[in-house]
Amino acid sequence: MTREPGNNSAVSAQPRKKSQTTKQTIQRLKAILQSRLAHLETQIDQIGEELTALGNERDIRSTNTLVRTLEKVLELEHKERKQRTSRARQNRKFNDADRAEITRRIENLRLEHSEAAERLAAAAAARHEDGLDDLGAE
Repeated sequence: MTREPGNNSAVSAQPRKKSQTTKQTIQRLKAILQSRLAHLETQIDQIGEELTALGNERDIRSTNTLVRTLEKVLELEHKERKQRTSRARQNRKFNDADRAEITRRIENLRLEHSEAAERLAAAAAARHEDGLDDLGAE
């Protein structure tokens, strides 16, 4: 029996939510882990000393599964934190590069402005000298 790529009858009729952020997923996993751990603690308290070896083994396996899941959640958090730090560092590099470029442009504008001011001053001085010479010749 083959299924068409877009037709999956095992999927519920409700549309899935769009992808959640990693942080939201991690928060949900933590909540599930806390709930399961609280449930196990309640069971242990209720059963107390009357636990059988089989029940102990089952609970130990369950607890070990919880521990491994928690380790994976912590790894995901660490990975996301590293990615955020890396993105922030990269943005800071871009910002530094942008600042350097703006500084270079401002210096070029200052240089152009000062050269233009010198040319204007020289032209005004030359006109002034020419004007004085014209006045002296009269």
